[in-house]
Amino acid sequence: AHVLGPLLLSTTLPHKVKVRLVEGNSADLQEAVTKGEIDLAVCLDSAPAPQRSVCLYSEPLCLIGPISNAEAARTGISLAALSAYPLVLGQRTNTPRRLLEDAAARANVSLIIDQELAAASLRRSLILRNGAYTVAPYSMFAEEIERGQLGARRIVAPDLTISMHLVQAETVNSALKQVIFSVINTVVARTPYASAAISSVPLAAE
Repeated sequence: AHVLGPLLLSTTLPHKVKVRLVEGNSADLQEAVTKGEIDLAVCLDSAPAPQRSVCLYSEPLCLIGPISNAEAARTGISLAALSAYPLVLGQRTNTPRRLLEDAAARANVSLIIDQELAAASLRRSLILRNGAYTVAPYSMFAEEIERGQLGARRIVAPDLTISMHLVQAETVNSALKQVIFSVINTVVARTPYASAAISSVPLAAE
């Protein structure tokens, strides 16, 4: 929401198309699509059948936090090395945390969860103002990283990848769908290691 919301609202929209932002977890947003409360949802989890969803792009998870060493900030970090960092993470149902903890359990790596916070805004504040660390996609902190406020180290050995999915109602305004894809392309273009998955997706409503 922090990344896509502002980009959507700053994009020139076709005539009679209006964007109303709704924030929530993947399950709640997918249910809202099913009930017809919203037309589209951009989620970190794909939708179960019979809902319609398409993968928009994928990117690796990174350790994000203060830059203590400029050289190290340009290198990857192993999953095992994360055990040295107290982490600020979302709740257990949070998709990045779930992926991280599942991988850590398989590798027998113990993580230090310093703070568990449901509110993304509070997690973000601790990273930016209190020198804390988190595990998240690069795109969530792209502006701060590019300004040199934060560092991002790609998690390797093993690679941890997260995907963004578009969940849609049966009938969707084709112009709105094109706006979504345009915004996603902007996110992918400024995100190192991101891999777009929408080049073969038709932009017109089906």
